[in-house]
Order: sequence, then C-alpha cells, then structure tokens
Amino acid sequence: EGGRRCAGRWWLRTVRAHSRFERAVAGFLGSARRTASAEPRDGGALQAGGSNRLGFKLGYVTDVEGNLRYFRDYVERSEVLDYRDGTPPLDHPNPGTLELREGTYFIFGGDLFDKGPGDIRLSKELVALKQRYPNRVYLLIGNRDANKLRFAAELSDAQLQQVPLDKMTAPFWLTKNRTPTEWLRRKKENKNKKKGEELFDAKEWRALDTRKTRLLWMLEDTLGCPNTFEFRREELALMKRKTAREEVGRGEAVEDGEVVSSFLEGLRPGGCYFEYLKHADIAVRLGNTLFVHGSVSPQSIDFVPSLRLPFAKN
Repeated sequence: EGGRRCAGRWWLRTVRAHSRFERAVAGFLGSARRTASAEPRDGGALQAGGSNRLGFKLGYVTDVEGNLRYFRDYVERSEVLDYRDGTPPLDHPNPGTLELREGTYFIFGGDLFDKGPGDIRLSKELVALKQRYPNRVYLLIGNRDANKLRFAAELSDAQLQQVPLDKMTAPFWLTKNRTPTEWLRRKKENKNKKKGEELFDAKEWRALDTRKTRLLWMLEDTLGCPNTFEFRREELALMKRKTAREEVGRGEAVEDGEVVSSFLEGLRPGGCYFEYLKHADIAVRLGNTLFVHGSVSPQSIDFVPSLRLPFAKN
C-alpha cells in the first residue's frame, strides 16, 4: 500500500494540472484501479495449456503493440475468443466485435500500442470486450501503455511556453541520456554527412520548436518506436473510409497536425489510451495465479524506485 501511494504521488506530480485536459488525466490517475482479483468458477490453479484439472480455460496474449494482423491471427487460433461477424479484413475502417466463449476467461498481458497501424482499433476492440465481460476479461498495463501519460505533460501548452526545445533535457531514467538538441543534430549530421559545424541557426530552431518535433523525439529516441507516427497516419487515413472498399482520395490525406492531435486526443475520455488505462489493471489474480506485465521477483517485493534511478538493462 505504501509503495502504491508513493508511486501515485509521483505520477500526480509529473502530470501537473496545467489545463482542463491534464486535470482530467490527473483525476484518472487518482481513481484508477490498480489490481484485480477473482476466483474462477471452477477454482483451482492454472496449468500448462491454459486450463486446470477441473476444465477451467483461459486465453492469454501479450505485447501485440499495434500489430492488428498478429492479434487477428491469435483470435482465429483462440479457444476462448471469436469475432461475432467473422474476422474483419485488416483494412476495415471499424473495429471488430469480440465475443468470449461461455465458461472461459481472457487476459491481455499489456503493451497494446506503438509498433503497428492498429492502435486505435485494437484499443476499441479490447475495451468493448472488457465492458461486455467485466468479470471474465482482464487487461494489464504494460510499459507501452503507461508511458503514454508523458504526452499530457510534455506536449502541453505550458511545457511548450515555459521550456524551449533547446533547453529540454533527456529523461533521467534513460542511460543514453540524449536531449532533443542532440537528437536533431545527429539526424541532420546523418543526412548531410557533416560534423563539427553549427547545424541550426536561430530561425531554424524557432521553426523546429513544435509539438510534432517533441513528439517525434519522444517516440524515436526515448520510447523505442520510430515508426509510430507514420503508423498512426496510416490508421487515421484508413479510418476516414466509410467502407473497407473505399479508397482515401488525395483530398483526404492526413496532415501532420491531425496525427499529432490524435496522440493528445488518445488521453482524453473516449481516447484509445485513456479508455484502455481506465479499464486495465497493474496486476490480476485468478485463483492462486498472479498475472503481471513483466515479472515479480524477490528483488521487486516492497521495492519502490526513486526518482533518480536510471533504467538499466540486465
């Protein structure tokens, strides 16, 4: 309990209520559920193969990361999930409707977003499934789900006004510790194949200091998903269609500003990030089996990281 309160205070300090949008996110963080617990109707411990000795069956998949094809393939092989009207084509503009078979359970293990053109539709499918079967479907929060909360603070009006791009620092938890300035210079050096010269003048810096630049830096250099921006553009273009057979004309091209806005809208009520986090848990216990994203080790019990602890890979 103490660790959870400490973590909650840290996030609430991070996402300061500079605007109505950020206050909504801060309110969500203060009230969201963090763990779920249930006793399967048939009881018993889960065994290999997804069922226990009494016949209880559970489906589990994790780290889909926006890959709609991967998730659709999983559902086709699943013994607990089905699409109500058959598997939708990958280019269908609307999410499919998932159904859970009688007497079964389903857990999504987290990391829903970032590395494919299916973030919005996948979130809608899984949240709707959770809403229809609240006691038999559980969603877990992974790092690629929780880290979207950064957008609320780092892309806010207050941040853009108070901290110029060339004064921004790198996230303290990253060991490579590269600032937006260093990232931009490296990109221009790689493009021009020149080093040791002043690559940007004052006018160029002002033109670069936009939400798009900051978002691209976050995605490419701090979140490990350099293609996410274009994946989102692809999904937004597809979702503009009225039917799966309709082509998106040139007049309906998705501009950069619309792509950037979609990331911010994702954290508002009804958005893909907000709704997923609202309906997800950090941990789920079914019977005597605990599900988390990652792992629970003896070293992590009662451990709350400090604000200055960098991320380190083993």
